[in-house]
Amino acid sequence: MSAIFKVMTYNTRGSLGIDNLRSTERIAETVRLHSPDIVCFQEIHQRLPWSRLENQPKRLGHLLECPFYFHSPVNFGLGRYGIGIASRWKPTHIRKYLLPSQGEQRGLLELEFLDVATIGSFRVFCTHWGLKPEERARQGRYCVEKVGGSSLPVVFCGDLNEDAAAEGVRGLLEQAGLSDFNLQGTLTFPSDAPNTRIDYILGCGLTCNRFEVVGSLASDHLPLLADIRIS
Repeated sequence: MSAIFKVMTYNTRGSLGIDNLRSTERIAETVRLHSPDIVCFQEIHQRLPWSRLENQPKRLGHLLECPFYFHSPVNFGLGRYGIGIASRWKPTHIRKYLLPSQGEQRGLLELEFLDVATIGSFRVFCTHWGLKPEERARQGRYCVEKVGGSSLPVVFCGDLNEDAAAEGVRGLLEQAGLSDFNLQGTLTFPSDAPNTRIDYILGCGLTCNRFEVVGSLASDHLPLLADIRIS
């Protein structure tokens, strides 16, 4: 039996808390309190003026003491905005995709891990879908193509901007064969008074031993944490 590893997903809103205080250190402290092995991040800023030109991928990598893999579908001159994965293990392959998008370009980031000691081999996907239902439906179909039929176990994380009954998420569950680890349907947004669920950890070929929606005001989203092992 493989060992348990911990996966977190967290939309950080560029480190801007629900209390309008911006602190990457507070984001990192929220993560460190739970000691995840892999963290999938959304809304990461790199040298953007409204987040004080901070290089958040570099800063988070330093604070978490692990490599940070950044995918920036949106560029503003020298500044960038996107998704990222921090991992205690070095991936064998890194793949970056552009999702079909309306307006703001959205992305999908994949890390593939082969023969991790005591764990095994698996793939991790991180994404942040768009704001329009028809856009998310197309993005869901694209993700199904990338994830479905994988020969390796899959962890799929992100802010999908829709509930589990919507077309995009349903496609991941019904067509890609992913399971929703949030069995209680715990709400994730906004962080101070959650009234909807738009953040997910999904997977296939995996067993989830424990799932938690973590309380924190460091962003407007709540982070999700899953203890999983390869089935």
